[in-house]
Amino acid sequence: MTSTLGERFPEEYRKNFSRKRLIPGAVLRFHSLHTTPPKIKRCVVIAIKDESVSIALSYINTNKPSNPYLQLCQLPLLCKGRGYLDHDSFLDCAQLYEENLEKIRQTMIEDVGVYLGQMSKEDFRKAKNLVASAKTIPKKIKKKYGLID
Repeated sequence: MTSTLGERFPEEYRKNFSRKRLIPGAVLRFHSLHTTPPKIKRCVVIAIKDESVSIALSYINTNKPSNPYLQLCQLPLLCKGRGYLDHDSFLDCAQLYEENLEKIRQTMIEDVGVYLGQMSKEDFRKAKNLVASAKTIPKKIKKKYGLID
């Protein structure tokens, strides 16, 4: 059986890696059940709510949606200078997906390759602003993650 590169590191190292890297702005790549059909997707951690053990993610796509309002909620990300991308892409800030924080942590511990990198502070600031202003995301969810007051 073939092992991942991450499996070659001691478990304590992988746990520490997960604790340090699983923060807002982290770019991850893992199997998502939020797509039809489920598939491997890249996403950005927008916020983490430790008390409720949940994490809010936005997905990265290579295409813009056709809806004009949804287009306004896309953050363009050029591949150049962003090692976590293979193609020019868009961060979909019109929707947040909630995941179980421990599930994501465990996924990272099992395979450190899930972590692709960190958005720049400027990109992440733009992403948070777009998410906070998106009318497609319920205020309750935005408040839960501290994106609005």
